[in-house]
This record gives sequence, structure tokens and C-alpha cells, in this order.
Amino acid sequence: DLFVSSRSSSTAVLAWHDSNPSVKAVRSWAAHILDVPENFIEPLQLVRYTDGQHIGAHMDWNDERDPDLWVFGQRMATMLVYLSTMPEGSGGETSFGRLGVSVQPQKGTALVWPNVDETGKPERRTIHSARHVEGDKVKYAMNIWVHGQKQPDNSWIKWHR
Repeated sequence: DLFVSSRSSSTAVLAWHDSNPSVKAVRSWAAHILDVPENFIEPLQLVRYTDGQHIGAHMDWNDERDPDLWVFGQRMATMLVYLSTMPEGSGGETSFGRLGVSVQPQKGTALVWPNVDETGKPERRTIHSARHVEGDKVKYAMNIWVHGQKQPDNSWIKWHR
């Protein structure tokens, strides 16, 4: 049941969360809201969608055969924070096709969903997409992914800030 998803958005990973006070504050806020240890949250990811950009149907959980699970563990939940409002008719909705739910982005709001079921198995009903942005509007959002275990720090990466 693996998907090959199309993506045409731009992304930026904020991997310097230990040294940037603003990034650290957002991570602390998310950990508090979600009631999880801060070090269970992977580096924040900013996304930007302009005219015609989208992301096709995909899941945020890792396939059970993915070797990354040994190091990072499973993505247990997703928090998607909207950083801009998309007016009706301008696209950019987050759509959960299997659930029949579509959400219009509103600045300052967030969606939270589980990526696994109560047994820890991937929750296939949370497969979702971001619909095409239309016209001169720009959609900004931030992905916050929560894992079921502590995430490795970036001290072993020589280029980190």
C-alpha cells in the first residue's frame, strides 16, 4: 500500500532547534499542547505552495519495512499549523479523502491527527493531500511530527549551526 506522491511545494527544515530561540519556543509550545517530551518532535518543517503547487495523496507514517524506524521510530502524530489564510476558491485545502474531510487553511489554526492506530500500526485513513493553490495566493504551513521515541540530536552533523 505504498504511495508514490507528487510534490511541487518548497520546504525548509529547521534543524537548528537547539540554538534558535524562536524555533525552540515553537517546539516547546507543540510539546506542551501535545503532551509529549520535546525531544520526541523531529525538526520542524516549513512548507510553501504557490500557484499550481500541491502535494498528492501521502501518509506521514513510515512503512513498517522502512529501516529508518530503527533510528527514529514511528511518526505517531502530525500537527499541521497554518501560517496563512487561503480564501475560498484559491485552493490549498488539506484533504483526507478516506475520511471525506477537507480543511481550508486559516492562519493561526492547526490540525492534529494520529498516524497510527491504538495498536501502533499505521493509520491508513489519515492519507491526505494538499490541493493545488490557484492564482496569486501563497499557502504557508508548518509540519510538526511527533515520534514514539526520543529523536537523535544533530551534534553528530558537522554542518549544523
